[in-house]
Amino acid sequence: METKNLNKKKILIILSIAVGSAIILGGVGYVGASYYQVEKLIEEGDRLRGAGDYVAAENIYDQAQKKQIWPSKKSIESKLTEVNDLIADDNSFKAGNAAFGNGEWQKCLEYFNQVTGKYPKHGESQNRYSDCQKKIGENATAPEVSDATKTWKVGGSVIGGAFADADVVTLGNGQHRMYYSVESETPDFHGQVYSAISSDGINWIQEAGERKSLMTFPDVVSLPDGRFRMYFQNRNHVIASAISSDGLNFTDEPGVRVDAVVSGYTVDEIGGQSTMILPDGTYLMVYGGLQYNKKWSDNVPNDKVANSFYATSKDGLSWTKRGLAVSSDNNTLRGWLDGAELVNFDGQIRLYFWSYFGIYYVEYSNGEFSSKLVADFPNYLAPGREYPEDGRADPSVIKLSNKWFLYFGQHTKGISYATK
Repeated sequence: METKNLNKKKILIILSIAVGSAIILGGVGYVGASYYQVEKLIEEGDRLRGAGDYVAAENIYDQAQKKQIWPSKKSIESKLTEVNDLIADDNSFKAGNAAFGNGEWQKCLEYFNQVTGKYPKHGESQNRYSDCQKKIGENATAPEVSDATKTWKVGGSVIGGAFADADVVTLGNGQHRMYYSVESETPDFHGQVYSAISSDGINWIQEAGERKSLMTFPDVVSLPDGRFRMYFQNRNHVIASAISSDGLNFTDEPGVRVDAVVSGYTVDEIGGQSTMILPDGTYLMVYGGLQYNKKWSDNVPNDKVANSFYATSKDGLSWTKRGLAVSSDNNTLRGWLDGAELVNFDGQIRLYFWSYFGIYYVEYSNGEFSSKLVADFPNYLAPGREYPEDGRADPSVIKLSNKWFLYFGQHTKGISYATK
């Protein structure tokens, strides 16, 4: 009996070893087959990606990732990430072409600007981006000349010297305060902002001390709670803010109000902003966006171009960018505008700004700016000259004692005024 039981145990052991070996060999065979299938799927995904069929390539890579059990999945994950980025580029490229075909030039710019350098047709997308910019210029509305019966009557100088960027607020006690900057060419320039006080808008008395420094483009808003908020361009060429209870002593508020990222445009710095509170309590800001080392044409004075953009806010601190306010890409503005000034002009919200040939405005209503330029205060153009010298710039428009005042700067000559 013992001999028979021993033989049964040996047989069971042999059978167990045989079954185990079969399982192991089967598993190895399965792993080998799976590895081969994954490699073939990856090859097919690479082929489809090279052919520009990114959606099909993504599907194949996804199948390969699900089948792969050895080795790591990292290589397929990276391929999936890359092909997803290419899908996004391809969608933007196709949407840009569709917008171009439909004559939607601003959308065209936005879509082609989203195409990254990894996309094989990036060069083609950049060329089409330039085509969109040209179309915007070709379709820009020519400016109107304002009614001769409503022209501005030039007065005299109110702030003499190398000062600019005037911004005037009414204090509610028969007094008005003007904030203004020192021009950057001034010796010992450190971004100083000063202020002056007046009761008639013509005779101004400078107030002692500096209101702020290390900034430019003062833009002051009277808040509903009686305080004053100054928006300004800081040393990083973005828009920041400071708060004051008396309009004289300002404390910086943390953070950036608006940065220099503008969808669809290359922008190296922003500034020259103007802010107002609309009747419904919404804050509206218009600011300039500059691109360096780019001339609109060979004969324009500036080696940079500028457009106006706008943003809105519920509290004056957190802002939502809304896009282009005014394009300078036309034969009237010739790639340049600056010094935004928002004003409620007898019930009509206007955006004033200056360019080579004078001071213009456009109207704002229903959340949008009109494309119609109004040449409201032209510069004098001397005979034989293509561009004016000492042009009027940086408008500040305000109604004082039932009369409209327009303050403007001229390089090194200070700040003057006109009325209507």
